[in-house]
Amino acid sequence: DRDVTGVQTCALPISHANRSIRVTVTGLASGEKVTLRYGKIVRAAKATTKGTYTTTISGGPVGKRSLVVTGQFANRRVARTLTVVR
Repeated sequence: DRDVTGVQTCALPISHANRSIRVTVTGLASGEKVTLRYGKIVRAAKATTKGTYTTTISGGPVGKRSLVVTGQFANRRVARTLTVVR
């Protein structure tokens, strides 16, 4: 699992090519709209009643990829780089 905590910080170090990556966003408001962007992948959803959002994405090909998570409120955005290795 890779956690994105409070949509303020996240740790997304290294993943292996074409393996699934589970991304969990926490610290959201109940029902808050959240958008995740990773390469060509765009996911839009709402947080659970506990203020979390979880999705699984493919690591994709070898290289560096940017993961951006945006909540519906102005201060809810974080971007991190994920390094995909063989």
